[in-house]
Amino acid sequence: MRPYEWMLSYTGQKEWIEGQGVFLWLAFFFVELGAGVYLVSLFLGNLLGMFIGWLITLVLGCGCHVLFLGQPLRAWRAFFRPQTSWISRGMIFVTGFTVFGVIQMGLLYLDRTPWMGFLTVLTGILSFLVVIYGGFAMNFVNGIPLWNTPLLPILYTVASLWGGCEVALVIALKGRDFSTVETIEFWIRLLLILFVFLVVVYLWSVRYSSPAGKYSFAQLLKGNLAWPFYLGVVMIGIGIPVLIIVYALSVGIGSMPIEVWLFTVLCGLAGDLAMRYCILKAGYYAPLIPLSPY
Repeated sequence: MRPYEWMLSYTGQKEWIEGQGVFLWLAFFFVELGAGVYLVSLFLGNLLGMFIGWLITLVLGCGCHVLFLGQPLRAWRAFFRPQTSWISRGMIFVTGFTVFGVIQMGLLYLDRTPWMGFLTVLTGILSFLVVIYGGFAMNFVNGIPLWNTPLLPILYTVASLWGGCEVALVIALKGRDFSTVETIEFWIRLLLILFVFLVVVYLWSVRYSSPAGKYSFAQLLKGNLAWPFYLGVVMIGIGIPVLIIVYALSVGIGSMPIEVWLFTVLCGLAGDLAMRYCILKAGYYAPLIPLSPY
């Protein structure tokens, strides 16, 4: 792109999805997924699930965040701008979650009850804040209409909780904790329906938000991002889980092999990852000189 072209055409953002920006895409996904697994497992009282969610956030999520940073040794400065930056708030939320989460899990493992009620409430709040912060960090970017909508944080939150329930289901089946399987499966169905509804409403609202939003919508549905959207989000992320859940309801949840549920979970997580990729990749800045979206 020549220096002046950003004033005349729709310009896609690259910092958060191309080159080193790929690590931020993965960081948002793993941090929120891990917090979602922890939150769901916390309500179910599953210590193993809490530990797995905590590990996903700390190792995969925070690890990708560090790889994204150009100057990791200067990252501590971001902690001191919570009044203006969602990135700063996110770092505080993640740090508090990882610290208090390991304390709570340690006390649960040792069967120590002092402060357990307080820690349960605190880690529940912190894990939920970690789940929502990525959507708000993107929503705060006013120059990209595809992101600057209140529906985006809601969509990301539902996707993260859906993924958390899916991973928790596999953990429960693997540990033969059948008392919670039906509860988790009910929430998976509910969150899947809500996820599909939000994807449709989100894209429809962006389509009529602005010319730049209309351009992003066109790229997702019939442009250069159509194949990852239809293949990754629609077919793999939504279509396969819906078919398997419908079949499981017809034959009985307990009769489904754990391998089938594991495949369903992988498809759902792949769909979530593909959705985040498409939304990051389709983020376009509007030109200074108004143009037709096509």
